[in-house]
Amino acid sequence: MPFFVTEIVTCIGEGGSIYDLPASIREAIEARIRDLSNDCRRILEAASILGRSFELTPLSRMVGLESEDLLMLLDEAIVRGLVTTISKNEEELQFSNPLIHESFIITLGFARKRHLHNRATRDLGDVVGDNIFEMKS
Repeated sequence: MPFFVTEIVTCIGEGGSIYDLPASIREAIEARIRDLSNDCRRILEAASILGRSFELTPLSRMVGLESEDLLMLLDEAIVRGLVTTISKNEEELQFSNPLIHESFIITLGFARKRHLHNRATRDLGDVVGDNIFEMKS
């Protein structure tokens, strides 16, 4: 295995940051993101707030789109290998690589990140109920 591939795998496995990678690798990841349509990129920014894996229902509420419209936008990311489905019913997806997930989080400005966190908190409460933080007995 080439040295640079070994280093990237090591970085990912140790929970490394995208900033720990060589500049050329960071630029390649950023270029893949930059080539997405604006709509797809904004959907993935919102998804990144939910975590490396995310479900369609909460994301749909966050971005104000019906599931079918959301899936059409996510198809662009799936075709490019940025996102994969992880459930048989295609309701749960994940970023194909933790560094891609991190790249979307990093691109968010403070105000947009705060807005998306607030939307996620509100919309997750709507999906699972008001007592999402209470332990079930």
